[in-house]
Amino acid sequence: MAAGSDPVNDQFPSEDGGYQSYKAAGKLAGKKALIAGDDSGIGRAIAIPYALEGVDSAIVFTSQEEKDAKDTKALVEKKGKTSHLILEDLKSVQTCKSVV
Repeated sequence: MAAGSDPVNDQFPSEDGGYQSYKAAGKLAGKKALIAGDDSGIGRAIAIPYALEGVDSAIVFTSQEEKDAKDTKALVEKKGKTSHLILEDLKSVQTCKSVV
């Protein structure tokens, strides 16, 4: 990827080594997802395809991840789904239960 270019979030590697557009099957339409640990990596990698499949999400993040969480929220909403941000540190069992 060229310096300064934005990553593509709705294309995935193809068998020929290139990229192909993601084709949603709609099997998750109307579902909800709780995504913990959003940053620009795994959390976003889950949130975008879920949104393409029709899933609304809640993303739990720490204060260090706030910018990335907001960016992911915007990308999810650009795909037509809702995303709620929850600022919490999931180190304690009680906090995990509270978030759920």
